Amino acid sequence: KTLDRYIVMDDVALESPEFLAVAFQGPRARSLVEETLATPMPALSEFDHFVTTRPGYPVRVVRASSTGEDGYEVWVGMAEGISLWETACRKATLAGALPCGTEALESLRIEAGIARYGADFGEDTLPLEAGLFNALSFTKGCYLGQEIVERARSRGHVNWKLVGLFIDGGTPPRLGEKVLLAGKEQGEITSSCVSPTLGKTLALAYVRREVSEPGARLELGSGASAQVVGLPFYSKLEIRD
Repeated sequence: KTLDRYIVMDDVALESPEFLAVAFQGPRARSLVEETLATPMPALSEFDHFVTTRPGYPVRVVRASSTGEDGYEVWVGMAEGISLWETACRKATLAGALPCGTEALESLRIEAGIARYGADFGEDTLPLEAGLFNALSFTKGCYLGQEIVERARSRGHVNWKLVGLFIDGGTPPRLGEKVLLAGKEQGEITSSCVSPTLGKTLALAYVRREVSEPGARLELGSGASAQVVGLPFYSKLEIRD
């Protein structure tokens, strides 16, 4: 719907349903992509991409982490997806890697404090609220939404902020559960998991700026206690206590 509003004379169409991606995540992601595609990769910064070929079809490789470690997505047409997946699994087995399911990937994403579209932010979210500073430019001039972003920046703060929470107890809070302070609503949960890495229950939540500092003690609608934690919860270099 958003794109439709800005298409006037151009002949364009979304082709996402025609493609699929196989994601390679972890310290050996780059070498595993090269082995799967049988081609060396150029140096890529985050979200850079390049096009290569496998026999009979093109392949687009994007450097994109969804776990906080190095990561790449390999995009191919739907018809070629099974072949690529099977090759990737064979190469992964030889490298000592394993296929990863959605639940495991989600826990890694939350540990790394990475916001996901449709869960932790959407079309009504200010990028500064979600901490998406790497997606913004304050120098390129006019673009859609630029005035709102610049107004928030010049004000020096936004009213809501995506933060990490340590949750007391072993049950992840439900999505949308309210975050409270002294019985007053301060925000809500957007993502949650039990972290195998940290052995704790984690959540991402939007809370009011006034209670967003690490160490702040809050509670949930269920009665569970929560503590605000700086993001990420975990990276290769740092673990939050």
